[in-house]
Amino acid sequence: MPGRPLLIQRRIHPCAVSRDEHRRVIRALVLGVVTGTLAACGASGTQVDAPSPQGATASACQVLVPLLPRAVAGQESRPVLPPSPYAAAWGDPPIVLRCGVDEPDGLEPTSQLFTIDGIDWFPATGADATTFTTIGRVANVEVVVPRSISPEAAALTDLAAGIKRSIPASPAP
Repeated sequence: MPGRPLLIQRRIHPCAVSRDEHRRVIRALVLGVVTGTLAACGASGTQVDAPSPQGATASACQVLVPLLPRAVAGQESRPVLPPSPYAAAWGDPPIVLRCGVDEPDGLEPTSQLFTIDGIDWFPATGADATTFTTIGRVANVEVVVPRSISPEAAALTDLAAGIKRSIPASPAP
């Protein structure tokens, strides 16, 4: 009607969410679609209990994972579930790398270490795999190598360059 002011009311829907909440929902949906698509296409991931490092350790680990090779000991990389910037896997049964782990149980000042390509490793032999953990670096890197991989050192050799580039040696005490 001419001469009458136009009134516009803005109504807020009772289910309205903030932009941050909206973004979180979208991210969760995208992650769900990607995970569902991988599962539907036959791609399976490796369940990994990824560590949650802090500070300099987290920073070093976040540099490491993108530097890791596509294949380790002849095994192709595979997704890690849930996705983590601190873990990677190759093959089936998988070789699993976790960065930012605690010092390994059983490590003593007199423990025997193996040095491969300039990196000191502490081995812990299990029934199905050997777990190797770096010693003397700003972040501990753990690599679980299944018995089916022979020699086990092949996995550590393939990972050495990325570890040396991203995880510096700890300063001497």
